[in-house]
Amino acid sequence: MSKVKMSSSLPLNTSPMKKTLSFGLSLALVCCICNLTFGQALRVGIKGGTGFAKLDYTPNSPTDSFDVEYYAGLSYSKMGSFRPTFLLAGVLEYDLSKDFFLSSGLQGSLKFSHAKTDPSLSIFNDFRLRVLYLQLPVNVHYRAGKFFLGAGGYAGLGLVGNWKEERYDDGELVKSASDQVKFGSDPADSNLKRFDAGLRAELGLGLKTIRLSVAYEHGLVNNLNQWMPNEKEIFNSRLLHRSITVAATYYWLAK
Repeated sequence: MSKVKMSSSLPLNTSPMKKTLSFGLSLALVCCICNLTFGQALRVGIKGGTGFAKLDYTPNSPTDSFDVEYYAGLSYSKMGSFRPTFLLAGVLEYDLSKDFFLSSGLQGSLKFSHAKTDPSLSIFNDFRLRVLYLQLPVNVHYRAGKFFLGAGGYAGLGLVGNWKEERYDDGELVKSASDQVKFGSDPADSNLKRFDAGLRAELGLGLKTIRLSVAYEHGLVNNLNQWMPNEKEIFNSRLLHRSITVAATYYWLAK
């Protein structure tokens, strides 16, 4: 009886081992096939970079006012300057052909801006703004050897931000205001529109697992709400994002 039990127990013990070994070999084979075929066309990476960003402001008239209360906390100037920024992104690349590939992914970008009125005036304002955006860039790239050139666009959503504004009279600080950025489309209750989109161009050097690139983003959406102080006046100033970034990307499944 004991021999029968022992002999009958052998299939019960070896069957799971055979199934596990078979599944492992099958999984390894699938991974090898994906790596040899699909893996060559698809690359997954992580990108980090830094650069400069600004808010390109066009006032509705040369005599644009910079009253803190008048603009509900946000005022800008044609003298807006680039400020340091940084980005962090997850990236996907897919080969369309031997010479062309498509890139996209999700990108977090913190954008800064500094604007002020003419400091030679007796009364002028100094304004600083920082906003965190979640962006989805989509570019088609042409590959020439190790170099590549891409063009496309991006869409983004403002997540959080804050602003600070100071007013000076004869060189002395007379008033200061700051608050969180309020996103929306109501001019009376919000500062900036949440949605942003624009054009994007990128130039870079691609190695086996590393990409070094320089990108320029040119916003096309007016992020500034119309401000209506009364029924007789409607101000249509424009506020567009601009940024220049330098980034490095590390890729998995790269050629």
